[in-house]
Order: sequence, then C-alpha cells, then structure tokens
Amino acid sequence: MYEFREHAPHQLSGGQKQRIAIAGVIAMRPRCIVLDEPTAMLDPRGRVEVLSTIREMNKQYGITVVLITHYMDEAAQCDRVVVVDDGKIILDGTAREVFTHVQLLKSRGLDVPQSTDLANDLASSGRRSVPMPWQPCWRHTASIRQNRQRRHSTMSVIKLDHVSYVYSKGTPFEKVAVNDVNVEIEKGEFVGVIGHT
Repeated sequence: MYEFREHAPHQLSGGQKQRIAIAGVIAMRPRCIVLDEPTAMLDPRGRVEVLSTIREMNKQYGITVVLITHYMDEAAQCDRVVVVDDGKIILDGTAREVFTHVQLLKSRGLDVPQSTDLANDLASSGRRSVPMPWQPCWRHTASIRQNRQRRHSTMSVIKLDHVSYVYSKGTPFEKVAVNDVNVEIEKGEFVGVIGHT
C-alpha cells in the first residue's frame, strides 16, 4: 500500500482499506488477533499476501490467530480448524482431520477445499488420489497435537465456557449464533473457524 500513501481514505477501494486496517492491527503486535473474513474484499493475490503475513506473525512472534472464514482453502492453512453448525461445534481438529469428513461437512451445507473435493471424487470413482497441494501444512500434525496436550490452561488466550449468543433475540429475525459452546484457544495457535454466517 506504500504507493497509495498520499491518497485520501475515500479514494481507496474497500479491499485497500481492509489491508490498511489489518496492517494497523498487526503493527500493534497484540497477543491475539481475531479476524472475521479478513480477505473477503481482496483479490486472490491480495488474499495470499494477507494470509502469508498473518501466518508469519503467528510463527515469528507467537501471536494467536483466530481466522473466521468461508474460504475452505484458507481454513486448510490453519493448524487447527473448528467447525460451527447451528450454534454448536461439530468438528475440532487439524485441517487434515476435519476435512476428511467430506460428507458430514457437505450435509451441513459447508464446502471443503477444492483439492479435497477432487481427491474425494477420484476416490469415489475408484481412482487413486494424488497428494493435495496444501498437505505440506500438515507435516507437523503429530507435534502440534503433542504440544497442545503438553500445554496448561494458563496458556489459554481465549476460553469460552458454555457461551451462547442469539442475534436479534425476540424478533422475527432471531438467529442462534452459538449455543453452549466450550472452546479454548491457546497461546500461539492459528485456528480457523468455519460455518454459516
């Protein structure tokens, strides 16, 4: 965004404003960043740049990242994926563990990464599948799980105990967002949260 440094804010596109907002948060180096659809208004290149920056901040500085996204390929890059459906957590694990439940996810109206969909279609037709492009993200799956088990609750950055929330309660537009959810996000984790709006 350096080339736009002299532009007035109203001259920037929505995606450019979003990049600046994300950069401002990252510059503060907080202990935890919760990003709700941070790449929604970005083109594919911008999406890659933002995610690689977030990933770098997570790894280099140990900043806990909670990424709420509808892009399954983004969720597949996270160390841990939490799937929320109808206000409840239905799956919680590594990307590899979660995205093996293709039929369950699709039955809930959710998608899977394109490469998983292709591999699943090939397997269903009796063809041998090929490694998925994002599988290298999982080569440390066992160590991530072991590290999570070794940590203590004092390392939690976010802890939800029996949390419920209803949008527009008491109106015709009432919608349950979360219902009696229990989840713990630990220091330094990169967690993707997927589900319906």
